Amino acid sequence: MMETAHRTIMLSDSSKFRRKGFGKICNLEQIDVIITDSGIPQKQLPKWKNSA
Repeated sequence: MMETAHRTIMLSDSSKFRRKGFGKICNLEQIDVIITDSGIPQKQLPKWKNSA
């Protein structure tokens, strides 16, 4: 599905950014937009902003 999409958007609350899941859907480079709440720790923001 992602291969045929024009944009890939990830929607997740901030609690998911501090956890490892048991499944991988894609690499960060494949995500165009991340939508989340304001609970991401400030020290992690550069990692997510510069991942593309």
